[in-house]
Amino acid sequence: MRACRSTGRYTTLTELPVIALHLRGLAFAACLTAAAITAPLAAADQGEDYLLQELRKTNLKWMAPGGEPEILGIGYDICNDWAGGVPYADEVAGRIGPPGWWSQRNARFFIALSTRSLCPGFFLNKVPPADQELIVQPKPTWPPDPLPRN
Repeated sequence: MRACRSTGRYTTLTELPVIALHLRGLAFAACLTAAAITAPLAAADQGEDYLLQELRKTNLKWMAPGGEPEILGIGYDICNDWAGGVPYADEVAGRIGPPGWWSQRNARFFIALSTRSLCPGFFLNKVPPADQELIVQPKPTWPPDPLPRN
């Protein structure tokens, strides 16, 4: 038998499996905690990736002086404005900047796309239907299109 340094107690052979089981439980709990913390981040990264990918497809100059982080920051600002109760018209007016920045149509497109990508819970009730159609929605792959009938 050997004395434990911290408690001064003697550890018996029957206590060792219990200690090992306890440590495994702690390790398992730590893994679950890490997974729970990183899961929302992974979802956020998908939305960010989708937003940047769709902006690149337009072949317009969307990148701000601060690069992608600044563009994503503008997108998250829009989400914060929705949470704060800002009306859609005010959001569009606030995004139309000095000459050479965004036109009204570009502002409406960016607002719709960033809302759909970064805070989809606001998309249907904040973005008007006409502006929802500015962004291309992925076509569902299931159910498949029916075969034509003669």
